[in-house]
This record gives sequence, structure tokens and C-alpha cells, in this order.
Amino acid sequence: MASKDLPPPVTHTEPDIPSGAKIFRTVPYAFILPELDSLYHGATAIFYMSAAVLQANATIRSETEVLVQYIPRYYQINVAASFFAFITALLYILHAFSIYYH
Repeated sequence: MASKDLPPPVTHTEPDIPSGAKIFRTVPYAFILPELDSLYHGATAIFYMSAAVLQANATIRSETEVLVQYIPRYYQINVAASFFAFITALLYILHAFSIYYH
């Protein structure tokens, strides 16, 4: 008679943990992909900033070094390339931060 007063045994089941491609279809794990998009843009921003600095260095050196045939148009093209290289790097940096903090 004492056994009728006891509640039935409680069974505990382990949660179903996804594996493989199912990881990206579940809510907490699906947020890994934007983090990878942020890392990509951060690395790209570093590469573009490096290229912009090298372009600016080449522009400065082309102005000060004595060349066999100095053409002002080449200097103007280098200045424009440096300007747009820094703008591109800045946009990649802003995009990487906006993805990371969004």
C-alpha cells in the first residue's frame, strides 16, 4: 500500500544537440555566420588599409624623386588612387564595425 503513495519515477531525456549542417538551422548556432561575415570584412579592411598606405607612399616618393621623365599627370593619378584607396578602406572598416555591433 505504501507504493501507491509514491509518484511515478521521473525520466530525464537529454536535449537533442544538432550536428553537421543542422547547426546552422537552429537559432543559437545560426548567429555564427554573421560573426564569420564580420571577421571577413575586418581582415579585408586591414588589407585595403595596407594597400592605401603603400599607394600613398608611392605617391610621395614619385613626387620627391627625380625621374627621367616627370609627367604631372601620373602624380595626379597616384593622388586620386591614394584618395580612393583610403575611402575604400574606411568603408570596409565601418562595415566591419556595423556588422559586429549590430
